[in-house]
Amino acid sequence: MNKLLTIIVLLFGLSSPGFTDTLPEDHPVNGGMAVIPIDIKQQPEAYFQGNRIPVLPSPQKNQWLLVVAIPLTTNEPIQYIDLTTPIKARIPFHVSDKYYNTQFLTIKDLTKVDPQAADQLRIANETKKLTQIYSHYSNSNPFQSSFAAPIRGPVSSLFGLKRFYNKQPRDPHSGIDIAAKEGDPVKSVSQGVVAETGDYFFTGSTVIIDHGMGVFSLYAHLSKILVQTGQSIQQGQEIGLVGMTGRVTGPHLHWSMIVNQTLVEPLLFVAFRNIATTPVAPAAKTIQSAADVKS
Repeated sequence: MNKLLTIIVLLFGLSSPGFTDTLPEDHPVNGGMAVIPIDIKQQPEAYFQGNRIPVLPSPQKNQWLLVVAIPLTTNEPIQYIDLTTPIKARIPFHVSDKYYNTQFLTIKDLTKVDPQAADQLRIANETKKLTQIYSHYSNSNPFQSSFAAPIRGPVSSLFGLKRFYNKQPRDPHSGIDIAAKEGDPVKSVSQGVVAETGDYFFTGSTVIIDHGMGVFSLYAHLSKILVQTGQSIQQGQEIGLVGMTGRVTGPHLHWSMIVNQTLVEPLLFVAFRNIATTPVAPAAKTIQSAADVKS
């Protein structure tokens, strides 16, 4: 049996691998993530669609966990991870198709819907810069501890929504939106290093944190940035204040997660229940006397 077939047999022959609680949820769909165990003694180096992916030690002896983000545009059910060391091999895994709802938004600033030529050049330059940022891979383990919510509030828009701005189709929603008051503090979801701060066309005042192994978090539409590029950050540290800069309809935090240069569902890192809050109902009025009762 050759090495490729050996890995495939080991991969599909595994039972419950005992994943750690600090890893993102294993949800192999378009826009989701897969956590794939392989039995091999030496730590492998692995790539998905040409991008290096996190490889972590498993609780099981002589086993490693491949953590891969799956693009929203993925439509083929069988995908492949490429190992380059200690051996060269291809590992297949299955991706299920997930349906995402549609959202219609009205934007008053029409230049944010149909950017002018100068804005299109700016967007192209910003996209190139972001690609360079997300291509950085370090050996720092981003999953040493569980991720935490950047802010708590009603979730006003989910990841992956097919979006229409002023009835015009645009790219799917690249993160989740958490409603909050302007000036509310935004906190880092985990420890890391500030990879970028700046003003971007769509996301406005933006902070990007590098958590290691190609895992990044992005915080957008801020009214104020409280950190600097290159600064080390601890989980829960305030990095900015909620605002409504960039393309927005009101104050909120837009939070994205990026893994192997792919935008992925943030709710796989932090459970919905640990983010969302519901409005507090007004307290019932206490009747002090018959005079308080009105017909």
